[in-house]
Amino acid sequence: MASYCSELQFLANPVINHVESAEQHNQEVNSLGLIASRKTAEAVRILQLMSSTFLVALCQAVDLRHLEENLKSTVKSTVGQVAKRFLTTGSNGELHPSRFCEKDLLKVVDWENVFAYADDHCSTTYPLMEKLRQVLAEHALSNGESEKNLSTSIFHKIRVFEAKLKAVLPKEVESTWLVFESGNVIPIKIKECRSYLLYKFVREELRTSLLTRERAVSPGEEFDKVFQAMCERKIIDPMFECLSRWNGVPIPIR
Repeated sequence: MASYCSELQFLANPVINHVESAEQHNQEVNSLGLIASRKTAEAVRILQLMSSTFLVALCQAVDLRHLEENLKSTVKSTVGQVAKRFLTTGSNGELHPSRFCEKDLLKVVDWENVFAYADDHCSTTYPLMEKLRQVLAEHALSNGESEKNLSTSIFHKIRVFEAKLKAVLPKEVESTWLVFESGNVIPIKIKECRSYLLYKFVREELRTSLLTRERAVSPGEEFDKVFQAMCERKIIDPMFECLSRWNGVPIPIR
């Protein structure tokens, strides 16, 4: 995008600075219409390339945000289930002091960026597992004399909680990813926006997809689909449909 913008600025430079005098410096009346029209055509083409790249990038960002919401929902649900099952009660079925950790564990999932641990959800060197362990350790330190008793110790629950979470979480995340790819997920929020028609045009009509390392598709192939549609003027209708319901009032920033 930055290189496209630089090229547009270069093409926008005035040509009059390079006018050559004629008839032994008698006059400087040279027609610049031809070169102006050619450079304008080049600028329009660069702008089309820039716009197609921007549209694909926006759709990619929307899909990544939607994926983030789905993964966070899965991680939060899994952490809550594991906490309820292994932290609520002790070995004899009695209520355990670690049951009060669940609320703080779920807060960690809410506050932590999914993509900070997306490639390995159970890595002990990544923020998620580190902060979950920190919550349990803080509760253990505030447990006082109860830590001396094995049946009420929260420290002894940390290893159990982490082991069970590592056994369950990767499967749940993989399942969520497969469901996301199949399209059977919670409704994407952009459907509530006026710009959804452009998103639908790029994703459904032009059949572009989320760019991932698993798919042998280069970004240039996706950009070219949108660029060709733009050159064929197919994008005009969805664009005007987006604007048809706009009353001209600036959209509030949320």
